[in-house]
Amino acid sequence: MQTITLKMKLLSPNKGKLEKMIRMLEIYHQACSWFLAQAEALNTVSRAVLNRETYKQASGLFDLNRGTLQCAMLKALSARRSYLSRKQRGKKASLPKFETMVPVMVRQDCYSLHQLPSGTWVIKFPVSSGRSQIAVPIAASLYHVRKLIDLARGSCRQGSMEIWRDKGGEWYVSISLQYCCIKNDKKCQVEEYRKKQLHKLGYFPNIQS
Repeated sequence: MQTITLKMKLLSPNKGKLEKMIRMLEIYHQACSWFLAQAEALNTVSRAVLNRETYKQASGLFDLNRGTLQCAMLKALSARRSYLSRKQRGKKASLPKFETMVPVMVRQDCYSLHQLPSGTWVIKFPVSSGRSQIAVPIAASLYHVRKLIDLARGSCRQGSMEIWRDKGGEWYVSISLQYCCIKNDKKCQVEEYRKKQLHKLGYFPNIQS
């Protein structure tokens, strides 16, 4: 399995979408900090423990998609594990804090890619709880387009996505794509054949037109 990461700039969203994206970024940052504080209070790095003890409360506090909220929990646990690991090895370590904005991680089953009739690619993702989503156009280069076509044809699978805003106010996404690189792997060959047949029938499992 080979994984590559596409970093792509988003075209400027309209005012309504921009406000929703900024709000999502702020709430996600708050959620990461809150989960980190809860993990410290519970003295745990266990996802199961943190989920059991805090998730119901968190879902009422933070207006985020369920999958995105779980990603915030994992981000907090990762920071705590890193801190404890350094401390156990005798290295200098400060208590973890999310002092700056954190890129929002969106689970692979919570976003989708679409190609408009004009040829422009857009990415659709949730910005709050529930099922509502927004679609934002991507400034895709020829390299990006080739990779997105690979995804459409079933040559790879999409992984998680991250979205963030830089200091200049520009928005970016990074998407991981997983390629099956072992040509003689029978399981991969069967999956590749199945997706090619679906493609011939006009069905795109990952991308909708």
